[in-house]
Amino acid sequence: MTINVALVTSEVVVLGCDSIASSTRPYLDPLRFIDKDEQENFLQDANGKMVARFTFGDLEQVVTDAWGGVTKMFRLCSDANPVAGVTSGLAQLGRRNIFAIASEFARIRPDAPYATVDAVVNAFVRYMGAIYDQHYAGSQLPPALRDDVEFLVGGFGPNDHFPSLYRVNLVNQPGQQIRKVYGEGEGFGGRTGISWAGQSDGVERLLFGYDQPVRTMVEREIAAGVDRLHKSMSGAVVRILAETLAALKTALPEGVNTELPPKEELKLEWDSLRLSIDFANLPLQDAVDLVAYLVNLQSGKSKFVRGVPTVGGRTHIGIIDKNGFKMLNEPDLVHRNTGYARDI
Repeated sequence: MTINVALVTSEVVVLGCDSIASSTRPYLDPLRFIDKDEQENFLQDANGKMVARFTFGDLEQVVTDAWGGVTKMFRLCSDANPVAGVTSGLAQLGRRNIFAIASEFARIRPDAPYATVDAVVNAFVRYMGAIYDQHYAGSQLPPALRDDVEFLVGGFGPNDHFPSLYRVNLVNQPGQQIRKVYGEGEGFGGRTGISWAGQSDGVERLLFGYDQPVRTMVEREIAAGVDRLHKSMSGAVVRILAETLAALKTALPEGVNTELPPKEELKLEWDSLRLSIDFANLPLQDAVDLVAYLVNLQSGKSKFVRGVPTVGGRTHIGIIDKNGFKMLNEPDLVHRNTGYARDI
């Protein structure tokens, strides 16, 4: 897992990510799915083996390994048409890490330079998509169980007045892998804003006031409560009416409608909980601080809860503006283990 954050103001795209990569495997608790007899004893076949019946939806993805020092942010085009991205999902394709593949793409120069951010994104998706398909070529995994490789790609074209942001999901069918998020022009959801990818429940709770599992649980419990109340009220009305008619020693007149009104669908004002942030006019330093804060928030949550940390390590921040792409405060490699001799 990972956390990626991309903030688009009216002047820049600020990218942020952590530096931990992890690997997952499908997991199934067999005790829940083994065939049993009427006494709840596990059944065995003639060879003494048990049979577990399950669907792919019963499988869970469990983290088995995690390692730090991973670079998830990369340049995709030159500063004449600055485009860069961050990645989440699968850390490798064909035994090569995503950073290496993206860097390889950036070294490829077509006969004519890319003139727009859109052209870079589409060329990158064609390039990565072919490697993704090759990675799963011959795999027995059904498409529903294949891991995604997701990208948030931002850029500032030489003829653009505003930066733009795209979301890429390689697991989707061709033609549905690219979605315009923020930018100027047709197809974008707005000119400025913030997006994220990967493991983001901490980020969602801060910005939205809830995350998707919380929203799903609340709406499910409310719906179940309304169902129980409607059923109880229906039973009570029928009982009261029957007892009243019995006491009056009469029958219900013809033509009386005894049907209760249907249940009303409850709609909660979830959007009212969102933080009000003027993304368009954030000063550059505030934009950098906000993205770093959100990445660190998710990293801190992963550090202190039980289990294998799946988000964390160094927080990387990159900025894309009219002048190009740069990463902030990136350390140089240092050779420290020079030996034990005193004269070195």
